[in-house]
Amino acid sequence: MPTKNVNKYIIICADDFALNLPISGAIIELAEKKKITATSCMTNMPLWLKHSRDLKPLLSNIDIGLHFNLTEGSPLGENKSSLGHDQFFTLPQLLQKAYQGKIKKTEVKAELIAQINAFIKGIGCMPAFIDGHQHIQQFPIIRQAIIEIYQELNLYQYQSYIRVSSNGLLASFNQPQKLKAIILTLLGAISFRRLLVKNNIPHNTTFSGIYDFSPQLNYALFFKDCLSQLSDSGILMCHPAHTNNESNDPIAKSRTKEYDFFIDTLFEDICYTQKVDLIRFNHAKTTRL
Repeated sequence: MPTKNVNKYIIICADDFALNLPISGAIIELAEKKKITATSCMTNMPLWLKHSRDLKPLLSNIDIGLHFNLTEGSPLGENKSSLGHDQFFTLPQLLQKAYQGKIKKTEVKAELIAQINAFIKGIGCMPAFIDGHQHIQQFPIIRQAIIEIYQELNLYQYQSYIRVSSNGLLASFNQPQKLKAIILTLLGAISFRRLLVKNNIPHNTTFSGIYDFSPQLNYALFFKDCLSQLSDSGILMCHPAHTNNESNDPIAKSRTKEYDFFIDTLFEDICYTQKVDLIRFNHAKTTRL
């Protein structure tokens, strides 16, 4: 990507690695072509260890992090009675239980440890960052568990960062799809950011990429709008995948649309005209023109 006349550096993170082959394959391709600078991995998925073998060689290219998951598939931890037993609760169920205080912090911590251990088994090191599948990292009880595990494992020494899925309530009104951004902000993002600041845990300055996965969306225009919401070290979340006509993934078509955009030269053209370049999170302070 061109690097002249750059005003800001951002992180583009592709979520859901290891959920299925079309997703993992697209993420690996985009990472190899330097179209993304981070990916977030679902280590409780059956395909994780197999797909991680192809991802591991890209450690020097991108940030590889943990997509902490409590809503898809089965738990890895032994203590799971409040998390759905052998199958995780759905997102609405988990959200309700979190706000009602009906999940156990000890079990959330045990599951986070189990998923981190699976990450280490596949990649060979601690995750560069932690975020949450469907933004569950911000929910009550879960956010406190993440902070405590971060401290207990001393992830400070690895410069691991944590993703916040909001720019604050007022800024949410300026997001391209403001309703979903406002809802995510109100579902714990403000409290989560305060906890991260209080505990001196590295986190992104700004965040964008939230939308409703409507098939009518012009993703190129949406991407351009997202860039305007980001400052230096901001994270743009995406969900690219190769075409998969047999998938039961409800957002499979949107994933393919995103992949088609990122693989096209239009992606680079927009970044160039908007004076944006890509960076890994901990490189942002040391790479300037």
